[in-house]
Amino acid sequence: MPVDYARVKVIVADALDVPPPSRAAFLDTRCGADAALRREVESLLSAGDLDGPFLELDQIPDRLGPYRIVSEIGSGGMGAVFAAERDDGEFEQRVAIKIIKRGLDTAAVLRRFVAERQILARLTHPNITRLLDGGTTPDGRPYFAMEYIEGEPIGDYCRAGKLSLDARIDLLIAVCDAVEYAHHNLVLHRDIKAGNILVARDGSPKLLDFGIAKLLEDDDDAQQTAVGARAWTPTAASPEQVRGEPLSTASDVYALGVLAYELLTGRAPYDVSGQPHEHVVRIVSAFMPPAPSAIADGRDSRRLRGDLDQVILKALEKSPGDRYQRAAEFAEDLRRFRLRLPVSARRGGRAYRARKFAARHKRSLAIAAVATIAIVGSVGRALYEGRVADRRFRDLRELADTFVFEFYDSIATLPGSTPARELVIRRGLEYLDRLSKDAGSDLDLKRELAQAYERIGVAQGSFHDANLGKTSDARANFEKSLALFEAVSRGRPNDPAAAADLGEAYLRMAAVTDFAGHRADAEAFDRRALDAIARTPALDSKGQLVFAMANFGLAEILASAGKIQDALETRNRSISALQVLTAKSPDDWQALHYLAQSYKRLMSLYFSQLKDNDRAAAALALAMSIDQRLAAHDPSSAVSALDLATDQGLMATIKHRAGEADASIDLMRQSIGARRAMLAVDSRNFRLRSLLAQDSGKLGTWLREQHRLLEARDAVQQGLELAAGLNPDNPDTTPILKALQTEAAATASALRARR
Repeated sequence: MPVDYARVKVIVADALDVPPPSRAAFLDTRCGADAALRREVESLLSAGDLDGPFLELDQIPDRLGPYRIVSEIGSGGMGAVFAAERDDGEFEQRVAIKIIKRGLDTAAVLRRFVAERQILARLTHPNITRLLDGGTTPDGRPYFAMEYIEGEPIGDYCRAGKLSLDARIDLLIAVCDAVEYAHHNLVLHRDIKAGNILVARDGSPKLLDFGIAKLLEDDDDAQQTAVGARAWTPTAASPEQVRGEPLSTASDVYALGVLAYELLTGRAPYDVSGQPHEHVVRIVSAFMPPAPSAIADGRDSRRLRGDLDQVILKALEKSPGDRYQRAAEFAEDLRRFRLRLPVSARRGGRAYRARKFAARHKRSLAIAAVATIAIVGSVGRALYEGRVADRRFRDLRELADTFVFEFYDSIATLPGSTPARELVIRRGLEYLDRLSKDAGSDLDLKRELAQAYERIGVAQGSFHDANLGKTSDARANFEKSLALFEAVSRGRPNDPAAAADLGEAYLRMAAVTDFAGHRADAEAFDRRALDAIARTPALDSKGQLVFAMANFGLAEILASAGKIQDALETRNRSISALQVLTAKSPDDWQALHYLAQSYKRLMSLYFSQLKDNDRAAAALALAMSIDQRLAAHDPSSAVSALDLATDQGLMATIKHRAGEADASIDLMRQSIGARRAMLAVDSRNFRLRSLLAQDSGKLGTWLREQHRLLEARDAVQQGLELAAGLNPDNPDTTPILKALQTEAAATASALRARR
């Protein structure tokens, strides 16, 4: 297939803006799997003639038309920008002149450059850079003169000025107004990002660079190719843009959502730097970022929570139809937030609207409340206060339940939700702790508190779930949860739900103590879980699941003690119980998940202890089929995505033992790539980071065994970088680091020997 040299030139031009150490990752994204295209690009980049005529803006005259060139102020993939002054005696004027680079003046790119000039000519808005003039250089290249903006990029401006949240929102509203104006004139910008917005000295933002804009009224395929030849910016592109699908105004709205996320939290919603194209597509298309309030610090976090979270996340919806359809709608919700009015992104009934009304009219309502109390007087005061207290108790409890259960469950499987889950539970616990002081013997409230402590422990340090690596904090909360569940069970000795809750609490304690290396204590907790549900006349489905999972844990402990036959029998007992559960309830996704995990542990027994590769592969195949079904059921689930990536890593290990070196290395690379994509949106996930660090070391070992020493060194280095982000207080961190350091030393020794 012939190489598209017009595309080659554009990619080379863009690569020149990328620092040399980062160019390989950049080319992974831009060239994808097109090996011929990449070879051509790399040959030009390495030719050592990049200052020559191919891309050089050579022979730039001292003046163009009425303008005298002063200095170069910027360079992009397609052209360079110069500061210039008008000196024809008519009037004084400072301008920015953009000229196309030599070597890029193909017919297609020239059309694109001229399109930018035509687009700017039709846009006159205080927040869009104005086109002042245009012409052609002596050697035939087009140029145009734009308004000269003395300012700084919007992100730098916000940081340097330490702008308040409200001031940053006001800047966003102005940018949204500019984009809405462009859309009204049938123009998509297609590259809205912080670097393309300057803030002038008067504090007004100016939207720049319509170089890849697309006229909405233009449906001609050739023109679309010319105007869109330069690809999107990965950090700001919408899901449909990274997939190469048709774009609409909702695509620019998505980019505005990314900009809002960055300005209001100080962080981008995704980290896709250096990722191959397919990983960028996966991250942007499937993973929702954490709520902005979970990322921002201090007072900003409190103000973002609620309305602003919903507004920004609506702009970042994966489906264009679920976003704001116009920049004006996004701007309107930002304005409504500033005015303390209800926002359209947040569904709420009368209670929500009443709260917003109260926030806007605090003084008036306070005066009205005082007047009301004065009128009511002392007559009936006690009755009134009793009713208010009771209603307030119910409202506070309902709010806590919303945080701890409804909101938590809605984000539990989302990528990047680990810190948000902990934050949600903390807020719910604040309410529940207040309520518990007046709860007395309310067993329902104690159960809710126990479940809340359990959930925050899971987010903090449950080894089998996405967690923050805070195992000591997790254990403390699991202990609080267990004490409360024991109290509920004593009060309701014949309640199957209370027995199942207590059994699950024992299982949590078993897992966290086993992780800390206290196997005897872990076994005792597993057996207490079995005792708890054995006392109940009839088990519900949760009790049956506790039975299966208690045997799941016991099988692990028996295997670690070398009791392989007992471990195998116990593992099969757990699998049989889960098979019964899933046969009765084929859509019990939790039971299916644990059944898949059980097959993986069975695979581990066959592989590590019994050295039976065939049975190990068969057990893993059963697990993979379930994981694929779970992923199809909920494509946005981070848990399912991680399980599938883990399956690839396990299959890689089986193939490595079978002597299939190349297949094992390819599978492990795929597994690591998928998990790195997940880590990009959930950087504080300790479990994910530790798995990645370990598998990077394993990959390094396999590569070293194949004498691919440079690749081995890179893999181990990546593992060390990942391990550097682990919690040093976690007991699992030290052995991971030690293993990686040992492999790094072995690889370095092999490299020295080869020299």
